[in-house]
Amino acid sequence: MPLKYVATGDIPLVGPDRFSASEKERAASVAEEKLEADVNGGSEFDAVTPLHEQAIAAWASYVLATGPVEPESSKSGFNSGGAGDDQAEFASELKAIYEDNRRSILKSEDDDSEDSSEIIVNG
Repeated sequence: MPLKYVATGDIPLVGPDRFSASEKERAASVAEEKLEADVNGGSEFDAVTPLHEQAIAAWASYVLATGPVEPESSKSGFNSGGAGDDQAEFASELKAIYEDNRRSILKSEDDDSEDSSEIIVNG
């Protein structure tokens, strides 16, 4: 499935790139659909901003960082390599970036849709 808003080169957002192109594409596809669902009622975006792109890259990176199982699971990537706490904190930061951008996108859309007032300048 081709990506709509980001490229696999945009993933991971930060950190080491130890993932295959197919892993990154799957994670980015999930992230694109998640942002569409969270912000646009599941519909495709007519246009995206850097906030959209960063949110998608952050969620895709979060998906890759947490792996296919629950983060607290002993089978998760958090417990491999001896850096579990660091990995969990890293994933949490990626999730926070996604959430911050999602809120900003929603707020900017609310601001655009609710502002129907006219500006009158007397001079």
